[in-house]
Amino acid sequence: MTETDLSPARRRLAAAIEALRAAQADHQSILTPAQRLGELIREADVARREVELMRDEDDAALAAWLVAGSDATRPDPAPALVAAEQQAARAERDARAARAAMGAYEAKARVAAERVSQAAIQRDQAAIMVAIEIAGAISADYSRAAAAAVEIEAKMHALHVALDDFDKAAPGSTSARSAATKVDEMRVAVRQSAAAKSDLGAARHFLDQLRADAGAQFGQQGDAP
Repeated sequence: MTETDLSPARRRLAAAIEALRAAQADHQSILTPAQRLGELIREADVARREVELMRDEDDAALAAWLVAGSDATRPDPAPALVAAEQQAARAERDARAARAAMGAYEAKARVAAERVSQAAIQRDQAAIMVAIEIAGAISADYSRAAAAAVEIEAKMHALHVALDDFDKAAPGSTSARSAATKVDEMRVAVRQSAAAKSDLGAARHFLDQLRADAGAQFGQQGDAP
């Protein structure tokens, strides 16, 4: 179904869906750098904890040398510790810059998230209007079918009454009485057999589809708007 084939309500829904997608894309474009800034801050925290652990080991080695009072050469910091301290210093510098920039990105992200929320509400409202439009088309079919059913049932009922009157006019005519009963049983049986099963699952599935596709159709309702 092309956009030109859509009803006005469906075109409004299609526009609302596109607006929501645009708002979501804008939100994601802000979240991506904000997430990277958050990663830099977390990386600096990890680097700092690693240095603290390595310093504990280095301090223990230096303390043992001090306690021994040895004339041996004072132990130098472990090369791995020196490298880790340098890496942690670079990571902390990046983290400071990330923290300074994070506030602005968080504010932008909140605004963008609100736009997404409002766009989703408008999309859902548009989808509801399409559902109402489709219900109108279905109700027209239902009205025609119901009128035909009532007319047919009225004929069966009239025949039942006529047979019953015939029985009253001709006492003892068990055939007429039996026929009247039979006709009424047939009418009741048809009404009971025509009971429709709930199509709730299909309706829910349709609404889910409609929120992403303005051209979604409900069941086999070919003449839906």
